Amino acid sequence: IAAIFYDAIPVLRPDLVKDARIRENHASYMRGLADCDLVIPISEFSEQCLRKFWDEQLVAPTSVVTTLLPAEFDGVTRQPINKQVGKKATSILCVSTLEPRKNHIRLLDAVKALRERRPDLDFSLTLVGNRYAGGDYIAEAVESACKTDSKIKWVGVIDDEALASVYAKSDLTVYASEIEGFGMPILESVWYGKPC
Repeated sequence: IAAIFYDAIPVLRPDLVKDARIRENHASYMRGLADCDLVIPISEFSEQCLRKFWDEQLVAPTSVVTTLLPAEFDGVTRQPINKQVGKKATSILCVSTLEPRKNHIRLLDAVKALRERRPDLDFSLTLVGNRYAGGDYIAEAVESACKTDSKIKWVGVIDDEALASVYAKSDLTVYASEIEGFGMPILESVWYGKPC
């Protein structure tokens, strides 16, 4: 039996996971991974976290082989970075579930502060991502920001074709996450030719 291991975030940062059951289940899950014949972490960081957890929990480890997530996206040709000279407005994209560790509140505060300090800058922010159980306050903050600032838009969950379209229209992406097992949106942004 083999298992893919993504991250230890509920164990590493319980303050970012509001539901105690998720925190407890994740720790049990990480202990249970040692019963597999092979565990495949998606990053070296995730592997280090798992091994450290097993060591601290006095769990006998199993075989571990880290295999990084692929640096390509099915159905999408890698795009070169496209420098748009002379364009006045800048389109910023954020692709991320609306969960505490993804830092949307801080991102919205930064956008508000930038608007106040530099009203001459013409930029928009498009947010792509689903709601998160226990993170209703984040969705409410995003909805409020969209009502307050007409240049902030939350499109929610979209399919791959629509995602490719919003990437094509953006100039850059922002990813304000506090902690990741891998950071797929950064790699995805680069694949689409957008600095992150």
